[in-house]
Amino acid sequence: SPKNTRAVVLSSGDTVEGDSVNLSCSSDANPPVLTYSWFKQTAAADTLLTTGQNYSISNISSQHRGLYYCTAHNLLGQHNSTPTLLDVS
Repeated sequence: SPKNTRAVVLSSGDTVEGDSVNLSCSSDANPPVLTYSWFKQTAAADTLLTTGQNYSISNISSQHRGLYYCTAHNLLGQHNSTPTLLDVS
């Protein structure tokens, strides 16, 4: 199954309200990754945000603050990244 799955916030410096942010997922997988999925951790249940290697948030606000992680799937299984913190100031 995939390994070394990583979630990265691509932004220039501090994220402030109104900014746009891209999150990118990468993984070492053989056979190759078939799908990536993005989740936000919440107290109730983790929310599926989108499928795809990248997740974009435009016009960001404080409600977007939190922990995000991605999952890489291939024919052998799946692997979750370590959650990464998106902070909004």
